[in-house]
Amino acid sequence: MFKIKIANQSITGFAKKNHLFFLGAVIVLFTIAIRIFYIFSYNLDLDGTEFSFIHYIQQLMSGCPLYLNPEQYPFSAVIYTPLYLYLVYGICKLFSLNYVQDIHFIYVIGRVISLTFIFINLIYLDKFIRLNTTDKNIRISIAALFLILITGHAYAVRPDSMKICFFTMFIFYHFDHVYYSQKRSSFLLSLLFALLAILAKQDVIIYILLIQLCTILIFKKVKTILIFLISATSFALLFFLLFLIYGKYCITSLFHFNLQIISNYSNSYNLYVIAYNTYRLLPLCILLVYAALFNFQKQHLKVLCISGIIAFLLSTLSMLRPGSYLNYSYEFIIISIFLISILVSQKIIPRQLINYLIIYLMLVFATDFIIKIKSLEYTIKGKYHTEYKDYLLLRKKMLPLLQNNERLYSTDLKACIFFPDKNIIYGHEYHLDRSIYAYLGLTSKSNLLLNSSKNYDIFFENGSVKYILVLSNKENKYLLHKYYPRYVLEKRIDNFMLYAYRR
Repeated sequence: MFKIKIANQSITGFAKKNHLFFLGAVIVLFTIAIRIFYIFSYNLDLDGTEFSFIHYIQQLMSGCPLYLNPEQYPFSAVIYTPLYLYLVYGICKLFSLNYVQDIHFIYVIGRVISLTFIFINLIYLDKFIRLNTTDKNIRISIAALFLILITGHAYAVRPDSMKICFFTMFIFYHFDHVYYSQKRSSFLLSLLFALLAILAKQDVIIYILLIQLCTILIFKKVKTILIFLISATSFALLFFLLFLIYGKYCITSLFHFNLQIISNYSNSYNLYVIAYNTYRLLPLCILLVYAALFNFQKQHLKVLCISGIIAFLLSTLSMLRPGSYLNYSYEFIIISIFLISILVSQKIIPRQLINYLIIYLMLVFATDFIIKIKSLEYTIKGKYHTEYKDYLLLRKKMLPLLQNNERLYSTDLKACIFFPDKNIIYGHEYHLDRSIYAYLGLTSKSNLLLNSSKNYDIFFENGSVKYILVLSNKENKYLLHKYYPRYVLEKRIDNFMLYAYRR
Protein backbone atom coordinates (compact mmCIF):
# COMPACT_ATOMS: atom_id res chain seq x y z
CA MET A 1 0.00 0.00 0.00
CA PHE A 2 1.22 3.51 -0.71
CA LYS A 3 -0.04 7.07 -0.21
CA ILE A 4 -0.14 10.03 -2.52
CA LYS A 5 -0.24 13.53 -1.07
CA ILE A 6 -2.09 16.11 -3.11
CA ALA A 7 -2.81 19.62 -1.77
CA ASN A 8 -1.76 18.55 1.73
CA GLN A 9 -4.34 15.76 1.63
CA SER A 10 -3.30 12.20 2.02
CA ILE A 11 -5.51 9.86 0.02
CA THR A 12 -5.34 6.12 0.08
CA GLY A 13 -3.69 4.76 -3.09
CA PHE A 14 -4.87 2.44 -5.73
CA ALA A 15 -3.91 -0.73 -3.92
CA LYS A 16 -6.22 -0.25 -0.91
CA LYS A 17 -9.33 0.47 -2.93
CA ASN A 18 -8.53 -2.14 -5.55
CA HIS A 19 -8.28 0.60 -8.17
CA LEU A 20 -4.98 -0.86 -9.29
CA PHE A 21 -6.60 -4.27 -9.76
CA PHE A 22 -9.47 -2.69 -11.68
CA LEU A 23 -7.08 -0.76 -13.95
CA GLY A 24 -5.00 -3.85 -14.66
CA ALA A 25 -8.10 -5.96 -15.32
CA VAL A 26 -9.45 -3.39 -17.81
CA ILE A 27 -6.16 -3.36 -19.71
CA VAL A 28 -5.95 -7.16 -19.76
CA LEU A 29 -9.57 -7.71 -20.82
CA PHE A 30 -9.50 -4.96 -23.45
CA THR A 31 -6.26 -6.21 -25.00
CA ILE A 32 -7.38 -9.84 -25.10
CA ALA A 33 -10.84 -8.94 -26.44
CA ILE A 34 -9.35 -6.86 -29.25
CA ARG A 35 -6.91 -9.60 -30.18
CA ILE A 36 -9.63 -12.26 -30.25
CA PHE A 37 -11.63 -10.01 -32.54
CA TYR A 38 -8.60 -9.49 -34.82
CA ILE A 39 -8.15 -13.21 -35.31
CA PHE A 40 -10.93 -13.21 -37.88
CA SER A 41 -9.94 -9.96 -39.56
CA TYR A 42 -9.35 -10.03 -43.31
CA ASN A 43 -6.41 -7.70 -42.80
CA LEU A 44 -3.52 -9.33 -44.66
CA ASP A 45 -1.00 -7.82 -42.28
CA LEU A 46 -2.11 -7.19 -38.71
CA ASP A 47 1.54 -6.74 -37.82
CA GLY A 48 5.02 -7.87 -38.82
CA THR A 49 4.41 -8.73 -42.52
CA GLU A 50 2.17 -11.72 -41.80
CA PHE A 51 1.95 -12.46 -45.52
CA SER A 52 5.63 -13.52 -45.57
CA PHE A 53 4.82 -16.35 -43.17
CA ILE A 54 1.70 -17.27 -45.13
CA HIS A 55 4.02 -17.76 -48.11
CA TYR A 56 6.25 -20.11 -46.08
CA ILE A 57 3.23 -22.14 -44.97
CA GLN A 58 1.85 -22.26 -48.52
CA GLN A 59 5.22 -23.55 -49.66
CA LEU A 60 4.88 -26.47 -47.25
CA MET A 61 1.24 -27.07 -48.19
CA SER A 62 2.17 -27.21 -51.87
CA GLY A 63 4.49 -30.15 -51.17
CA CYS A 64 7.76 -28.22 -51.45
CA PRO A 65 10.52 -28.44 -48.83
CA LEU A 66 10.57 -25.58 -46.35
CA TYR A 67 14.20 -24.74 -47.02
CA LEU A 68 14.85 -24.42 -50.75
CA ASN A 69 18.10 -23.20 -52.27
CA PRO A 70 17.78 -19.43 -51.65
CA GLU A 71 20.30 -18.71 -54.40
CA GLN A 72 18.29 -20.41 -57.14
CA TYR A 73 14.80 -19.86 -58.57
CA PRO A 74 12.34 -19.18 -56.98
CA PHE A 75 14.85 -17.60 -54.51
CA SER A 76 12.66 -18.36 -51.50
CA ALA A 77 14.66 -17.91 -48.29
CA VAL A 78 12.94 -19.00 -45.08
CA ILE A 79 14.97 -17.13 -42.45
CA TYR A 80 13.26 -18.66 -39.40
CA THR A 81 13.58 -21.99 -37.62
CA PRO A 82 10.71 -24.37 -38.45
CA LEU A 83 8.66 -25.12 -35.32
CA TYR A 84 5.92 -22.50 -35.62
CA LEU A 85 5.61 -22.92 -39.38
CA TYR A 86 5.23 -26.69 -39.11
CA LEU A 87 2.65 -26.33 -36.33
CA VAL A 88 0.47 -24.05 -38.49
CA TYR A 89 1.05 -26.30 -41.50
CA GLY A 90 0.08 -29.42 -39.52
CA ILE A 91 -3.21 -27.92 -38.34
CA CYS A 92 -3.98 -26.68 -41.86
CA LYS A 93 -3.46 -30.22 -43.15
CA LEU A 94 -5.64 -31.57 -40.34
CA PHE A 95 -8.50 -29.36 -41.57
CA SER A 96 -7.71 -30.22 -45.22
CA LEU A 97 -7.26 -26.56 -46.18
CA ASN A 98 -6.32 -25.61 -49.72
CA TYR A 99 -3.26 -23.36 -49.91
CA VAL A 100 -4.74 -21.35 -52.80
CA GLN A 101 -8.42 -21.10 -51.89
CA ASP A 102 -8.30 -21.00 -48.08
CA ILE A 103 -5.83 -18.20 -47.43
CA HIS A 104 -8.02 -16.47 -44.85
CA PHE A 105 -8.39 -19.68 -42.82
CA ILE A 106 -4.59 -20.09 -42.76
CA TYR A 107 -4.44 -16.62 -41.22
CA VAL A 108 -7.04 -17.58 -38.61
CA ILE A 109 -5.16 -20.73 -37.58
CA GLY A 110 -1.84 -18.90 -37.33
CA ARG A 111 -3.34 -16.13 -35.18
CA VAL A 112 -5.13 -18.58 -32.88
CA ILE A 113 -1.83 -20.38 -32.26
CA SER A 114 -0.07 -17.09 -31.49
CA LEU A 115 -2.77 -15.98 -29.05
CA THR A 116 -2.69 -19.38 -27.35
CA PHE A 117 1.01 -18.94 -26.60
CA ILE A 118 0.28 -15.48 -25.16
CA PHE A 119 -2.10 -17.14 -22.68
CA ILE A 120 0.50 -19.76 -21.75
CA ASN A 121 3.03 -16.97 -21.27
CA LEU A 122 0.71 -15.19 -18.86
CA ILE A 123 0.25 -18.40 -16.89
CA TYR A 124 3.99 -18.83 -16.42
CA LEU A 125 4.54 -15.19 -15.50
CA ASP A 126 1.85 -15.62 -12.86
CA LYS A 127 3.47 -18.84 -11.60
CA PHE A 128 6.73 -16.97 -11.10
CA ILE A 129 5.02 -14.09 -9.28
CA ARG A 130 3.30 -16.55 -6.92
CA LEU A 131 6.73 -17.80 -5.85
CA ASN A 132 7.09 -14.39 -4.18
CA THR A 133 3.56 -13.14 -3.45
CA THR A 134 -0.13 -13.91 -3.88
CA ASP A 135 -1.14 -10.23 -4.02
CA LYS A 136 -3.79 -10.02 -6.76
CA ASN A 137 -2.94 -6.36 -7.50
CA ILE A 138 0.64 -7.25 -8.34
CA ARG A 139 -0.37 -10.29 -10.40
CA ILE A 140 -2.87 -8.41 -12.56
CA SER A 141 -0.50 -5.44 -12.91
CA ILE A 142 2.31 -7.64 -14.22
CA ALA A 143 -0.09 -9.25 -16.71
CA ALA A 144 -1.17 -5.79 -17.88
CA LEU A 145 2.44 -4.65 -18.17
CA PHE A 146 3.27 -7.68 -20.32
CA LEU A 147 0.29 -7.19 -22.65
CA ILE A 148 1.01 -3.47 -23.06
CA LEU A 149 4.67 -3.90 -23.95
CA ILE A 150 4.33 -6.93 -26.22
CA THR A 151 3.60 -5.51 -29.67
CA GLY A 152 1.23 -6.75 -32.35
CA HIS A 153 3.91 -9.04 -33.78
CA ALA A 154 3.15 -11.49 -30.97
CA TYR A 155 -0.50 -11.88 -32.03
CA ALA A 156 0.09 -12.17 -35.76
CA VAL A 157 0.94 -15.13 -38.00
CA ARG A 158 4.52 -15.09 -36.75
CA PRO A 159 6.63 -17.22 -34.37
CA ASP A 160 7.21 -14.34 -31.90
CA SER A 161 4.65 -15.38 -29.26
CA MET A 162 5.87 -18.98 -29.38
CA LYS A 163 9.46 -17.85 -28.93
CA ILE A 164 8.81 -15.51 -26.00
CA CYS A 165 6.53 -18.06 -24.34
CA PHE A 166 9.23 -20.76 -24.40
CA PHE A 167 11.80 -18.14 -23.35
CA THR A 168 9.62 -17.26 -20.35
CA MET A 169 9.30 -20.93 -19.48
CA PHE A 170 13.07 -21.35 -19.79
CA ILE A 171 13.69 -18.50 -17.32
CA PHE A 172 11.08 -19.86 -14.91
CA TYR A 173 12.61 -23.34 -14.76
CA HIS A 174 16.18 -22.01 -14.92
CA PHE A 175 15.71 -19.99 -11.73
CA ASP A 176 13.64 -22.73 -10.14
CA HIS A 177 16.58 -25.08 -10.63
CA VAL A 178 19.35 -22.67 -9.69
CA TYR A 179 17.69 -20.64 -6.93
CA TYR A 180 14.29 -21.94 -5.76
CA SER A 181 13.57 -25.68 -5.64
CA GLN A 182 16.89 -26.77 -7.20
CA LYS A 183 15.17 -29.81 -8.68
CA ARG A 184 16.96 -31.71 -11.43
CA SER A 185 13.70 -31.93 -13.35
CA SER A 186 13.61 -28.13 -13.52
CA PHE A 187 17.00 -28.12 -15.26
CA LEU A 188 15.74 -30.62 -17.83
CA LEU A 189 12.62 -28.52 -18.40
CA SER A 190 14.67 -25.33 -18.73
CA LEU A 191 16.85 -27.02 -21.35
CA LEU A 192 13.79 -28.38 -23.17
CA PHE A 193 12.10 -24.98 -23.39
CA ALA A 194 15.36 -23.30 -24.38
CA LEU A 195 15.60 -25.71 -27.33
CA LEU A 196 11.94 -25.14 -28.24
CA ALA A 197 12.46 -21.36 -28.09
CA ILE A 198 15.36 -21.68 -30.54
CA LEU A 199 13.27 -23.91 -32.79
CA ALA A 200 10.63 -21.16 -32.80
CA LYS A 201 13.06 -18.31 -33.64
CA GLN A 202 16.80 -18.74 -33.56
CA ASP A 203 17.82 -15.27 -32.36
CA VAL A 204 16.68 -16.13 -28.81
CA ILE A 205 19.82 -18.24 -28.36
CA ILE A 206 21.80 -15.05 -27.62
CA TYR A 207 19.62 -14.17 -24.63
CA ILE A 208 19.45 -17.72 -23.29
CA LEU A 209 23.24 -17.93 -23.23
CA LEU A 210 23.40 -14.41 -21.78
CA ILE A 211 21.29 -15.42 -18.78
CA GLN A 212 23.34 -18.56 -18.25
CA LEU A 213 26.63 -16.64 -18.42
CA CYS A 214 25.32 -14.05 -15.95
CA THR A 215 24.27 -16.94 -13.69
CA ILE A 216 27.84 -18.24 -13.76
CA LEU A 217 29.17 -14.75 -12.97
CA ILE A 218 26.87 -14.22 -9.99
CA PHE A 219 26.44 -17.69 -8.48
CA LYS A 220 30.05 -18.80 -9.04
CA LYS A 221 29.21 -22.49 -8.77
CA VAL A 222 30.49 -25.44 -10.77
CA LYS A 223 26.87 -26.45 -11.35
CA THR A 224 26.16 -23.25 -13.30
CA ILE A 225 29.20 -23.85 -15.53
CA LEU A 226 27.96 -27.37 -16.26
CA ILE A 227 24.52 -25.98 -17.11
CA PHE A 228 26.10 -23.62 -19.62
CA LEU A 229 28.29 -26.31 -21.20
CA ILE A 230 25.43 -28.81 -21.49
CA SER A 231 23.17 -26.12 -22.96
CA ALA A 232 25.72 -24.85 -25.47
CA THR A 233 26.44 -28.42 -26.60
CA SER A 234 22.71 -29.12 -26.93
CA PHE A 235 22.21 -25.98 -29.03
CA ALA A 236 25.06 -26.95 -31.34
CA LEU A 237 23.58 -30.45 -31.71
CA LEU A 238 20.18 -28.92 -32.45
CA PHE A 239 21.53 -26.98 -35.43
CA PHE A 240 23.45 -30.05 -36.56
CA LEU A 241 20.18 -31.99 -36.45
CA LEU A 242 18.49 -29.29 -38.52
CA PHE A 243 21.33 -29.63 -41.02
CA LEU A 244 20.84 -33.41 -41.19
CA ILE A 245 17.07 -33.09 -41.65
CA TYR A 246 16.86 -30.10 -44.01
CA GLY A 247 20.31 -29.95 -45.57
CA LYS A 248 22.75 -27.09 -46.07
CA TYR A 249 20.09 -24.73 -47.45
CA CYS A 250 18.52 -24.57 -43.98
CA ILE A 251 21.74 -23.24 -42.44
CA THR A 252 22.28 -20.85 -45.36
CA SER A 253 18.79 -19.41 -45.02
CA LEU A 254 18.86 -19.18 -41.22
CA PHE A 255 22.21 -17.46 -40.94
CA HIS A 256 23.45 -16.05 -44.25
CA PHE A 257 20.16 -14.44 -45.21
CA ASN A 258 19.74 -12.92 -41.76
CA LEU A 259 23.05 -11.10 -42.05
CA GLN A 260 21.80 -7.86 -43.54
CA ILE A 261 23.75 -4.61 -43.23
CA ILE A 262 22.80 -0.97 -43.74
CA SER A 263 25.28 1.19 -45.62
CA ASN A 264 23.76 4.58 -44.76
CA TYR A 265 22.21 4.92 -41.31
CA SER A 266 21.58 8.65 -41.60
CA ASN A 267 18.82 8.01 -44.15
CA SER A 268 17.47 4.85 -42.53
CA TYR A 269 14.18 4.44 -40.68
CA ASN A 270 15.94 2.24 -38.12
CA LEU A 271 17.02 5.25 -36.06
CA TYR A 272 13.36 6.22 -35.58
CA VAL A 273 12.54 2.69 -34.42
CA ILE A 274 15.37 2.84 -31.86
CA ALA A 275 14.18 6.23 -30.62
CA TYR A 276 10.58 5.06 -30.21
CA ASN A 277 11.66 1.81 -28.58
CA THR A 278 13.79 3.74 -26.08
CA TYR A 279 10.80 5.96 -25.24
CA ARG A 280 8.63 2.90 -24.58
CA LEU A 281 11.19 1.05 -22.49
CA LEU A 282 13.09 3.85 -20.75
CA PRO A 283 11.21 3.42 -17.42
CA LEU A 284 12.16 -0.26 -17.43
CA CYS A 285 15.78 0.68 -18.04
CA ILE A 286 15.66 3.14 -15.13
CA LEU A 287 14.29 0.44 -12.85
CA LEU A 288 17.03 -1.96 -13.95
CA VAL A 289 19.74 0.59 -13.28
CA TYR A 290 18.12 1.49 -9.93
CA ALA A 291 18.08 -2.17 -8.97
CA ALA A 292 21.66 -2.70 -10.13
CA LEU A 293 22.90 0.16 -7.90
CA PHE A 294 21.78 -1.69 -4.75
CA ASN A 295 23.85 -4.53 -3.40
CA PHE A 296 21.07 -7.10 -3.22
CA GLN A 297 21.82 -10.32 -1.37
CA LYS A 298 19.48 -12.23 -3.66
CA GLN A 299 21.59 -13.63 -6.47
CA HIS A 300 18.78 -14.12 -8.97
CA LEU A 301 18.04 -10.37 -8.77
CA LYS A 302 21.62 -9.63 -9.75
CA VAL A 303 21.39 -12.04 -12.68
CA LEU A 304 18.23 -10.35 -13.94
CA CYS A 305 19.70 -6.85 -13.49
CA ILE A 306 22.91 -7.56 -15.40
CA SER A 307 21.32 -9.66 -18.14
CA GLY A 308 18.52 -7.09 -18.53
CA ILE A 309 20.91 -4.16 -19.02
CA ILE A 310 23.00 -6.13 -21.54
CA ALA A 311 19.83 -7.36 -23.27
CA PHE A 312 18.66 -3.78 -23.78
CA LEU A 313 21.98 -2.85 -25.39
CA LEU A 314 21.92 -5.96 -27.60
CA SER A 315 18.32 -5.41 -28.69
CA THR A 316 19.05 -1.77 -29.50
CA LEU A 317 22.03 -2.75 -31.65
CA SER A 318 19.97 -5.44 -33.39
CA MET A 319 17.46 -2.77 -34.44
CA LEU A 320 20.12 -1.43 -36.78
CA ARG A 321 19.46 -4.49 -38.94
CA PRO A 322 17.33 -3.86 -42.04
CA GLY A 323 13.72 -4.86 -41.46
CA SER A 324 14.02 -4.73 -37.68
CA TYR A 325 11.27 -3.44 -35.42
CA LEU A 326 10.13 -3.30 -31.78
CA ASN A 327 9.84 -7.08 -31.50
CA TYR A 328 13.63 -7.25 -31.23
CA SER A 329 13.24 -6.10 -27.62
CA TYR A 330 10.96 -8.95 -26.48
CA GLU A 331 13.64 -10.79 -24.49
CA PHE A 332 14.59 -7.59 -22.67
CA ILE A 333 10.93 -7.02 -21.82
CA ILE A 334 10.52 -10.54 -20.40
CA ILE A 335 13.68 -10.23 -18.29
CA SER A 336 12.53 -6.83 -17.00
CA ILE A 337 9.08 -8.14 -16.09
CA PHE A 338 10.59 -11.00 -14.11
CA LEU A 339 12.75 -8.51 -12.22
CA ILE A 340 9.92 -6.01 -11.62
CA SER A 341 7.65 -8.77 -10.32
CA ILE A 342 10.24 -9.59 -7.64
CA LEU A 343 11.01 -5.96 -6.77
CA VAL A 344 7.33 -5.10 -6.37
CA SER A 345 6.45 -8.33 -4.53
CA GLN A 346 9.20 -7.83 -1.97
CA LYS A 347 8.58 -4.06 -1.71
CA ILE A 348 12.10 -3.21 -2.86
CA ILE A 349 10.86 -0.51 -5.25
CA PRO A 350 9.99 2.81 -3.52
CA ARG A 351 6.30 3.66 -3.52
CA GLN A 352 6.90 6.79 -5.58
CA LEU A 353 8.45 4.74 -8.37
CA ILE A 354 5.30 2.60 -8.47
CA ASN A 355 3.26 5.75 -9.06
CA TYR A 356 5.51 6.73 -11.95
CA LEU A 357 5.25 3.23 -13.39
CA ILE A 358 1.45 3.44 -13.35
CA ILE A 359 1.54 6.78 -15.18
CA TYR A 360 3.95 5.30 -17.70
CA LEU A 361 1.68 2.31 -18.25
CA MET A 362 -1.26 4.58 -18.93
CA LEU A 363 0.68 6.64 -21.49
CA VAL A 364 1.84 3.57 -23.40
CA PHE A 365 -1.62 2.02 -23.17
CA ALA A 366 -3.23 5.21 -24.50
CA THR A 367 -0.89 5.23 -27.51
CA ASP A 368 -1.59 1.56 -28.16
CA PHE A 369 -5.33 2.14 -27.71
CA ILE A 370 -5.39 4.77 -30.49
CA ILE A 371 -3.58 2.43 -32.90
CA LYS A 372 -5.91 -0.48 -32.13
CA ILE A 373 -9.07 1.59 -32.51
CA LYS A 374 -7.97 2.85 -35.95
CA SER A 375 -7.34 -0.69 -37.16
CA LEU A 376 -10.61 -1.80 -35.57
CA GLU A 377 -12.44 0.89 -37.53
CA TYR A 378 -11.10 -0.46 -40.83
CA THR A 379 -12.06 -4.00 -39.82
CA ILE A 380 -15.64 -3.08 -38.84
CA LYS A 381 -16.18 -1.05 -42.00
CA GLY A 382 -15.05 -4.01 -44.07
CA LYS A 383 -12.16 -2.21 -45.78
CA TYR A 384 -9.84 -5.16 -45.19
CA HIS A 385 -12.43 -7.60 -46.51
CA THR A 386 -12.80 -5.43 -49.59
CA GLU A 387 -9.02 -5.44 -50.07
CA TYR A 388 -9.00 -9.22 -49.71
CA LYS A 389 -11.66 -9.60 -52.41
CA ASP A 390 -9.73 -7.19 -54.63
CA TYR A 391 -6.73 -9.52 -54.49
CA LEU A 392 -8.93 -12.47 -55.39
CA LEU A 393 -10.22 -10.49 -58.35
CA LEU A 394 -6.65 -9.58 -59.29
CA ARG A 395 -5.76 -13.26 -59.38
CA LYS A 396 -8.73 -13.98 -61.64
CA LYS A 397 -7.70 -11.23 -64.07
CA MET A 398 -4.05 -12.28 -64.06
CA LEU A 399 -4.56 -15.99 -64.70
CA PRO A 400 -5.03 -15.66 -68.52
CA LEU A 401 -1.67 -13.85 -68.69
CA LEU A 402 0.07 -16.63 -66.78
CA GLN A 403 -1.38 -19.60 -68.65
CA ASN A 404 2.01 -20.38 -70.25
CA ASN A 405 3.76 -20.45 -66.88
CA GLU A 406 5.34 -17.03 -67.30
CA ARG A 407 7.40 -15.93 -64.31
CA LEU A 408 5.91 -13.17 -62.20
CA TYR A 409 7.52 -10.89 -59.63
CA SER A 410 5.67 -8.46 -57.39
CA THR A 411 7.03 -5.80 -55.08
CA ASP A 412 3.73 -6.20 -53.24
CA LEU A 413 4.29 -9.29 -51.11
CA LYS A 414 0.57 -9.43 -50.30
CA ALA A 415 -0.13 -10.17 -53.96
CA CYS A 416 2.33 -13.08 -53.96
CA ILE A 417 0.27 -15.20 -51.56
CA PHE A 418 -2.59 -15.16 -54.08
CA PHE A 419 -0.39 -16.79 -56.75
CA PRO A 420 1.36 -19.61 -54.83
CA ASP A 421 0.58 -22.13 -57.59
CA LYS A 422 2.17 -19.97 -60.28
CA ASN A 423 5.77 -19.23 -61.21
CA ILE A 424 6.32 -16.54 -58.62
CA ILE A 425 9.87 -15.33 -58.04
CA TYR A 426 10.71 -14.17 -54.52
CA GLY A 427 14.16 -13.13 -53.33
CA HIS A 428 13.00 -9.96 -51.61
CA GLU A 429 15.76 -10.45 -49.03
CA TYR A 430 18.36 -9.70 -51.70
CA HIS A 431 17.14 -6.11 -51.84
CA LEU A 432 15.30 -5.74 -48.56
CA ASP A 433 15.54 -1.95 -48.73
CA ARG A 434 13.50 -1.97 -51.95
CA SER A 435 10.83 -4.18 -50.38
CA ILE A 436 10.58 -1.90 -47.35
CA TYR A 437 10.32 1.18 -49.55
CA ALA A 438 7.65 -0.40 -51.76
CA TYR A 439 5.54 -1.52 -48.79
CA LEU A 440 6.04 1.25 -46.23
CA GLY A 441 7.67 4.10 -48.12
CA LEU A 442 10.58 4.01 -45.63
CA THR A 443 14.07 4.68 -46.93
CA SER A 444 17.18 2.63 -46.17
CA LYS A 445 20.15 1.20 -48.05
CA SER A 446 20.92 -2.43 -47.32
CA ASN A 447 22.48 -5.56 -48.72
CA LEU A 448 23.32 -9.11 -47.68
CA LEU A 449 26.68 -9.42 -45.98
CA LEU A 450 27.69 -12.89 -47.25
CA ASN A 451 25.65 -13.38 -50.42
CA SER A 452 25.77 -11.59 -53.76
CA SER A 453 22.58 -10.64 -55.59
CA LYS A 454 24.24 -11.08 -58.99
CA ASN A 455 22.54 -14.37 -59.96
CA TYR A 456 19.21 -13.00 -58.76
CA ASP A 457 19.51 -9.72 -60.66
CA ILE A 458 20.32 -11.55 -63.91
CA PHE A 459 16.77 -12.94 -63.97
CA PHE A 460 15.49 -9.38 -64.46
CA GLU A 461 18.22 -8.30 -66.82
CA ASN A 462 17.81 -11.13 -69.34
CA GLY A 463 14.03 -11.39 -69.24
CA SER A 464 13.77 -14.65 -67.30
CA VAL A 465 11.06 -12.83 -65.35
CA LYS A 466 8.44 -11.72 -67.85
CA TYR A 467 6.13 -9.67 -65.61
CA ILE A 468 6.48 -7.36 -62.64
CA LEU A 469 3.27 -6.53 -60.79
CA VAL A 470 3.22 -3.43 -58.60
CA LEU A 471 0.77 -1.22 -56.79
CA SER A 472 0.04 1.99 -58.63
CA ASN A 473 1.86 4.53 -56.44
CA LYS A 474 4.87 6.81 -56.61
CA GLU A 475 7.12 4.47 -54.60
CA ASN A 476 6.71 1.59 -57.03
CA LYS A 477 7.01 3.82 -60.07
CA TYR A 478 10.32 5.06 -58.71
CA LEU A 479 11.55 1.49 -58.10
CA LEU A 480 10.59 0.36 -61.59
CA HIS A 481 12.27 3.34 -63.20
CA LYS A 482 15.50 3.04 -61.21
CA TYR A 483 16.05 -0.71 -60.86
CA TYR A 484 14.07 -2.36 -63.66
CA PRO A 485 14.54 -0.11 -66.71
CA ARG A 486 13.91 -2.94 -69.20
CA TYR A 487 10.30 -3.29 -68.06
CA VAL A 488 7.55 -1.19 -69.62
CA LEU A 489 3.94 -0.74 -68.64
CA GLU A 490 1.83 -3.50 -70.19
CA LYS A 491 -1.56 -2.74 -68.69
CA ARG A 492 -3.35 -1.44 -65.61
CA ILE A 493 -5.40 -3.82 -63.52
CA ASP A 494 -7.50 -1.89 -61.01
CA ASN A 495 -5.02 -0.49 -58.45
CA PHE A 496 -2.10 -2.38 -59.97
CA MET A 497 0.27 -1.85 -62.84
CA LEU A 498 1.66 -4.78 -64.80
CA TYR A 499 5.07 -4.26 -66.39
CA ALA A 500 6.45 -6.59 -69.07
CA TYR A 501 10.05 -7.19 -70.12
CA ARG A 502 11.17 -5.55 -73.38
CA ARG A 503 14.59 -5.95 -74.97
